[in-house]
Amino acid sequence: MKSHAFIKAICLFTGLLVFNCSENEQRIRPKYTKLTESVYASVNVRPDSLYHVYGSISGIIDKVYKQEGDVVSKGEILFKIENDVPKLNVENARISYQLAKEN
Repeated sequence: MKSHAFIKAICLFTGLLVFNCSENEQRIRPKYTKLTESVYASVNVRPDSLYHVYGSISGIIDKVYKQEGDVVSKGEILFKIENDVPKLNVENARISYQLAKEN
């Protein structure tokens, strides 16, 4: 009985192989013609590397030396930041010193 099942499996496999490998299959071939249609699309161009710039101090940007898209080098000044906090701290320290000296 095992030999009959084996023979049936070989016949089925052979039949499928012959049926699937026949030359009557439909083929798709490219056709060379002149271009008659155009495709329009919108894209977003993004750089391969993006850098974020962070200031080491807080303040208000007073002057901009470089614009978006400009090429910059290391150490180049990009912005001038106005920060009155250090000046105010020095003034407060001077006043506190004067008051402490008087007392």
